Amino acid sequence: MKIKLILILFIISSGICNAQWILQPSGTTNILRDVEMVNENTGWICGDGGIILKTTNGGENWINVPNPASGKPLFDIDVVDANTMYCVGWFETILKSTNGGDNWFAIRNGQIGGTASYYTCSFINKDTGWICGDLQKILRTTNGGISFDSTYIFIADMFEIYFKNSFDGLLTGEGDIVKRSTDGGINWYQANINLPSNLPGFEDFCFINQNTGFMPARDGRIFKTTDFGNNWDTISRITFTNEDLRTIDFVNSNTGFVGGTTALLYSTTNGGYNWTRENIGFLTIRRLRFVNDTIGWVVGTSGRIYKTTTGGDPITGITNNTITFDNFELSQNYPNPFNNSTLINYAVRRNGYYKLEVFNIEGKLVKELFSDYRQSGSYSIRFESSALSSGVYFVQITTGSGKKKVKKIAVLN
Repeated sequence: MKIKLILILFIISSGICNAQWILQPSGTTNILRDVEMVNENTGWICGDGGIILKTTNGGENWINVPNPASGKPLFDIDVVDANTMYCVGWFETILKSTNGGDNWFAIRNGQIGGTASYYTCSFINKDTGWICGDLQKILRTTNGGISFDSTYIFIADMFEIYFKNSFDGLLTGEGDIVKRSTDGGINWYQANINLPSNLPGFEDFCFINQNTGFMPARDGRIFKTTDFGNNWDTISRITFTNEDLRTIDFVNSNTGFVGGTTALLYSTTNGGYNWTRENIGFLTIRRLRFVNDTIGWVVGTSGRIYKTTTGGDPITGITNNTITFDNFELSQNYPNPFNNSTLINYAVRRNGYYKLEVFNIEGKLVKELFSDYRQSGSYSIRFESSALSSGVYFVQITTGSGKKKVKKIAVLN
């Protein structure tokens, strides 16, 4: 009997040790909306009901920190350094801590039921930062919140803002809004982004360095930029069931995670081109953050906090329904075969230099159709073949970085 009991306990403990996503106690059932970690031990979470939680032991214990915004939905925490951090939320709420999140004081603290709400903030140091939400205004402070100036911007809701320095910023908003600023948030222009006919909606983005970032869309598409948001290319689309992607985090150029209101979490190990579902407990995912390629947290509904120390737990044995996209497309010409002329269609999803050429079957260039800069969009070009003899030829499009696509064509002259 004793041996059997020991065996049962061993099996149970082994299962716990092998669990990839571990539910951590939060002490609340309110929605948790953001998690920010400075290392594998120390971090903060905010959420509805004025919840601010802090951990110093990797989430084994989350301590509820009292603050002046009791009862309010808190949406975003921005950790500036070991001492200074800001938290924003509904009803004109801006909180600040100068002692590592142990105590918070209110910079602004409007009455519950007020119209102004803040969803996101970004600080580049303890004094300079930007805050926005549903005001059609972007607030900026250069003195740690003592005073703010503002820029009017015609966007109903702004969900994420990030500045990498005092000049260069990026934000997402309701609909197809992805805007860039190069003058500290005074002026904003729409980024170049290849969009479907519907407006998929964007909320979160993340950057792995000064230029390279990733962004999910609510229709399951994953976008990538390599020039700090000037241009975004669709690299894949997750096509499981009713994707509504809201949050993303990449650890490096290969490893990333994305989730949303469908209560599903996905991971990639090849830079976002293919995605696999993660084996995690049911929750509508509001935010996910990783400190390295093995340790990360996911927060969402019902006060749930999940942590992994093994880089997640991809589900095996299910179809990996991911569509991948290139930055450009070359369609089959029409008609084909043809005599005299044919129409060649191609699409460019990223602004840049492209070249379209025709080669004979021996690989010799017979015609350069163009070599020029192209804006994102769809194009057609008519190829006249009267100078060519009948036979098989190849039309090739080449990007400025050397990537190529080829179609075989047949001339009947």
